[in-house]
This record gives sequence, C-alpha cells and structure tokens, in this order.
Amino acid sequence: MLRVTEILKDYVDLSMVPPDVLQAAAERGTLVHDICAGILQGFFPPEIPEEAKGYVDSFLIFKEKYIREVIAVEAEVVHPAWPFIGHVDFAGYITTEKDAVILDWKTPVTASRTWSGQLAGYLEAARKTFPQHNFGKAGSLQLSPTGGIPKMTWLENPAMAFHAFVCKLQADVYFRG
Repeated sequence: MLRVTEILKDYVDLSMVPPDVLQAAAERGTLVHDICAGILQGFFPPEIPEEAKGYVDSFLIFKEKYIREVIAVEAEVVHPAWPFIGHVDFAGYITTEKDAVILDWKTPVTASRTWSGQLAGYLEAARKTFPQHNFGKAGSLQLSPTGGIPKMTWLENPAMAFHAFVCKLQADVYFRG
C-alpha cells in the first residue's frame, strides 16, 4: 500500500535546498509533530527544545482556543477502495466547525500545492476509517516559528483535489507496478 506522501513526492522539488538545511528542517518538523501529538494525548514535555519552542507555542495558541474534542492523533487512515495509507496529525472537533475536521500541522513558512492532495487523501480515508464521525473539512495549520498565531488554510475543493490525487495514485500503480 502506498503512503500519501510517497504518491505526491514527485511534485515536491527540494533540490535547491542545501542537504544540511533540509535535514535540520525535517528533524525540527518531526520534533514539533511529536511534541504536539504528545500534548494532545495529555503528555506535556518538561522542556521544549529551543528549535521547536516557537512552533509549539503557536500550536498551543490554537489548541487552547479551538480544539474541542480529539478523535485521534497521529492516526493511520486507510481508504478501502484505493491502495493508499496516511497518518493524520489530528482528527477531531474544533470550536468553529459543527462537523469533525482533519488537520495537518505544518512547519514550512511557504505552503505547497501538494498539501491539497495530501489533505484530500487524508479526508477521504478518515471518512472511511472513522465512519461514526462526519468529517466536513480538512486543513493545514501552519505553525509560526516565532510563536505567533498559526495560519489555518482549509482545503478549498476537496473533490477536485481528491480526483487529482487518485489520478496520480492510479498512474503510480500502473507505471510502477
């Protein structure tokens, strides 16, 4: 089964980023995700490393103001009709929405077009994985490196994004076997 991020990797060009910078960003992103997941599961770290502090502070602003109920954190989602798997950062309810939402924490300052395909895949798979919840939206929460208010970007056209994602998935399955 293919991972959502693997399906979309052909559309991410990081060739202009020096390898050491890319490695540091990847490690920082993993650290921030792990800390945020732990907090949502009730484990607040005794100390937050300096490189993650701003992002975590930004996450806490959002958590305190908007998160109402957690369904799942870092949960595996699978779509039964399509051969892909993903891991959602957050599935749950927030104060601004009636229906459940899928959120993906982001640490890059610049948004990527691939995020829409990623979110669409997660949203459709979450609907199948957690059928008892009505998932209405999926969004990217760009955490601020300075601890400021995070930027929420909702997936604008989920059906179109999922169609594009599935077309790429089908091409990969066909051409790569």
